[in-house]
Amino acid sequence: MKRAPWKTAALGLALAIGMAGEAAAATPPPTQGGVGEVLRYVGDPSSATGAALASGPCDVNDDGYDDVVVGAWFWDKAPNNNIGATYVVFGGPDVSSASLADPASAGAVRIDGPADPSAFTGFSVACAGDVDGDGFDDIAISHYTDQRTYVVFGDAEFSGATLDALGDRGFSVVGGPDSGNVGYSIAPVGDIDDDGLADFAVAEVAADTRDRSNNGRVWVIAGRDDISDVDLLAPQPGEVLLTVDGALDQERLGSIASVGDVNGDDVDDFLMGSYTSTPWGAEVSVPGAAYVVFGGTTGEVDAAALGDDGFAILGPTRQRDRLGISVAGIGDLNDDGLADLLVGADGVTNAATGPRNGGAAVVFGSESTDTVFTDPTAASGQSVFTCAEEVADPGTCTAPARRGYWIDGEVERDSAGYSVAGIGDVDGDEIPDLALGAYGYDLVTEEGTASGAGATYVVFGDPSATVVSLAGLPEADGYRIDGTAAGDRFGRQVAQLGDVDGNGATDLAVGADLAARPDGQQGELTLALMGQLTTSVAIAAPTRAITGGEVVLSAAVAKPAGDQTALATGTVAFVHAGATVPGCDVVPVIDGVATCTTTFTDPASGDLVATYSGTDALASSSAAAALEVALPSTADQAWTKAAYEDFLDRAPTTAELDATAARLGLGTSRRVVADELASSEEWIAVSIRRFYQDTLDRDPDTSGLAYWVGQVRSGRRTLESVAAQLYSSSEYYRNAGGTDEAWVTDLYRKVLHRAPDAGGLQYWIGQVASRGRASVASRIYASPESRRDRVTALYEALLGRGPDPSGLAYWSERVATTGDLELAVRLVDSGEYIRRAGIRFP
Repeated sequence: MKRAPWKTAALGLALAIGMAGEAAAATPPPTQGGVGEVLRYVGDPSSATGAALASGPCDVNDDGYDDVVVGAWFWDKAPNNNIGATYVVFGGPDVSSASLADPASAGAVRIDGPADPSAFTGFSVACAGDVDGDGFDDIAISHYTDQRTYVVFGDAEFSGATLDALGDRGFSVVGGPDSGNVGYSIAPVGDIDDDGLADFAVAEVAADTRDRSNNGRVWVIAGRDDISDVDLLAPQPGEVLLTVDGALDQERLGSIASVGDVNGDDVDDFLMGSYTSTPWGAEVSVPGAAYVVFGGTTGEVDAAALGDDGFAILGPTRQRDRLGISVAGIGDLNDDGLADLLVGADGVTNAATGPRNGGAAVVFGSESTDTVFTDPTAASGQSVFTCAEEVADPGTCTAPARRGYWIDGEVERDSAGYSVAGIGDVDGDEIPDLALGAYGYDLVTEEGTASGAGATYVVFGDPSATVVSLAGLPEADGYRIDGTAAGDRFGRQVAQLGDVDGNGATDLAVGADLAARPDGQQGELTLALMGQLTTSVAIAAPTRAITGGEVVLSAAVAKPAGDQTALATGTVAFVHAGATVPGCDVVPVIDGVATCTTTFTDPASGDLVATYSGTDALASSSAAAALEVALPSTADQAWTKAAYEDFLDRAPTTAELDATAARLGLGTSRRVVADELASSEEWIAVSIRRFYQDTLDRDPDTSGLAYWVGQVRSGRRTLESVAAQLYSSSEYYRNAGGTDEAWVTDLYRKVLHRAPDAGGLQYWIGQVASRGRASVASRIYASPESRRDRVTALYEALLGRGPDPSGLAYWSERVATTGDLELAVRLVDSGEYIRRAGIRFP
């Protein structure tokens, strides 16, 4: 069937080749369900990256950002082909597109399969939740060719690993040589036994149980803080919570999803799919089926006789819909307090039974255990329903009771519904929304057809729907995301994630397992960041301004995540001390910066706040910085402000400023005022705090500060001796490394601002041994080199320049007897300092 070019989403523009310029018209903004930013992670050659995705929130390192788990089951590691790999892409505020060939540069780690050719690990992956109860989410990785599933524990320093050398980082769930593909699919199922540990399910799709052939079995494994293997042939008590056996021969019970509380009993339930199931008899080919098992169920469960333990969802009688190829929980779509379900049905076109477009069934939660029927073409108009009377053919039901609705694919062979996901409420209407992967979709543009490029549909939840068609999906009902190139199979997997970039919205992952970038079967992970992207504002402005003078205010707006969404729009509003800054209320952002010039007319102190307005794609944000607007300072006021800041690390109060300026105006010399500041108890305390920070990298405790201030005030110690005492203290010695060599080396770095020469190092180590650390610290601090450094530092701090040679020579000798303080007072009393104060505090 020929399809016409279709208007696609902005994400399609980012992914597709040669999209028509008009194609973006149907794209909703992120505030209405659209995509904020597209990130692409290209796989290694021939790795099929994106063939498996973990669905749901997953924070393996507990850093507050959800992570992405993606399987690459064809990955090679010489000399072994197809051992498979699993990548964990860490979430964070600055996530960006990258190549997974270098995991570290991509912000990811890789977990390699064992050294076993054709191991195909990563065929299925899952975030299992916190299985061992340590506060970190754990991941599960399939190795079904060896009848094994690995659980890898999360950790604050989560790193790469090799599965055959996992050690104490996890455990395995193992079958036997005759098992039927243990681990073919895996999924979290919540806390089934309510013990505070996350439980998970492992499918053995080719299991033969209950005298059935290939009916499949799902094992539900209890969470555990243990690294011993779980042996499914001889499990220990409590290791297996329950098993669920497929209802029919060749059913291959397998796809699994945690779905929340479907029946309202406050216990998590789970959903399983069997896309090859033939519930209408062998002559009705693969309609498929799915089964809900209620939480709290234990023991050996037969899907053919669920009774009060759950209910079945049966595929249409028209044949080959393959309901159950994928399953997902979607939240409470119809707002009845019960969790609802999404069951994929990718469909197979057949000459005898006709075309199948694929699709999915939305099934509402219920306390009822009645079988749920699906019939997209039902004459009754109900496409997902239950029937009060027992019927052999749902088409004969006389009073169908609505239990959901059908989503019908766009065109045959698209395989819509091969993967499905609930993606939360992306359009802001408080109704959960859905995603359906259609990996067979042929992208048609004005330039031609990209066969098998694939697509993913975002479908907004609609509690009143009966059948939703993806063909010509109205803009109000959703949109389509297109693959890039022929053969990509974009949408082979879709998964709801947690909040990867920290903007408050859950995100969407899409796998394109055969994407060539440029090599065949590299595969690609696409991460669609939903919602408005987080922004930040950085203010560039003076901390002080005077009334009547022009002031330039600037705010840089940044967007940490991705690199596609430009900061070319939006405005910034500046507010100072609660009042709008004149002429700076709507400043356009140009190349990420908003700049304006203003003149303040009245003095005021308070925060300068710059607020970015945001756009449809970018969230608003703001920043604040202190700004004092004052009347122009007199020379005496400027000097007073500078002296207080330099000596006491603070601005003078209004009373202090007025009193000091008045004294200077009446003839008190600046040197007298400087001497008073430099001998005050406050200045001594400030100096001691500086010493503590320089030596011990911490503030002094209250008693220690009081002690040292008292020692200096009484004249029993000088500040220089206090510094030497701290440098020689046991705490400083331990922090420096705990050896004489490390201590001397660090003392050189702190006091002389350089590394010691070999001779000096050995000399002072000997002096420590013979005379002690206090003597060495005092002598190094009092050395000519130290004095020169301190004189230079004072000149630079107070005059903004280094000393001239004669001044350096003079004061380097003089401070040996008078101390550094005399130089500080002299510099503050100088005409040069006065002029500089006028510039600092106009």
